[in-house]
Amino acid sequence: MADAKGKKGKKTRGKAKANNKAKTAKLEVPAPTPQKEEKVAQAQTKPKAGIEQLAELRKDVEQAKKHMNDVGEQTLDLRDKAKEMEQAAKQVFIQAVAPYRAACKEAGVDCEFAGGKAPAKSPRVRFLLVKTDEGIRVMVKGLHETERLITSADLVKSTTKAAKNYCAASLPGTLEEQGYKWAGLAHRLRKLIA
Repeated sequence: MADAKGKKGKKTRGKAKANNKAKTAKLEVPAPTPQKEEKVAQAQTKPKAGIEQLAELRKDVEQAKKHMNDVGEQTLDLRDKAKEMEQAAKQVFIQAVAPYRAACKEAGVDCEFAGGKAPAKSPRVRFLLVKTDEGIRVMVKGLHETERLITSADLVKSTTKAAKNYCAASLPGTLEEQGYKWAGLAHRLRKLIA
């Protein structure tokens, strides 16, 4: 029985050695081919770029970059001119379409020209609101001199009147010239006290 076990052990050891030889055979690096050797030799003998060549190439790059920047500036100028021309054309259209639209309205006919909305009469403003114990502090963003307190008593009476009074006192021009800025402020005041 001992001989049988010894023979089995020798057989398994022999198989393991054969497997190891097969694995190492697979990992061996193939010998370099003549073509690869030629490429390596060419790369080693290839002359490196001199400082003179770098200076010439750099000069070309700088000229190309200058040209690109010049073209970019010209493009911006052309865009600005195109915008100005477009604005001028819009103004001419608005002036031409307004009387026609009014005539169509009087005649009871639909106007076929859409758009041509007149520009806003006054600049856009943004109100900053802060709720306090006494009421609500209101200010036009960026204009600290417009800061005012709208008391709780005024808000209880009428938020619309409070907003109109604030806009009349803080914004330039009459309420008609300001547009409906007071309406937006009144809406925000209602939301804040709700």
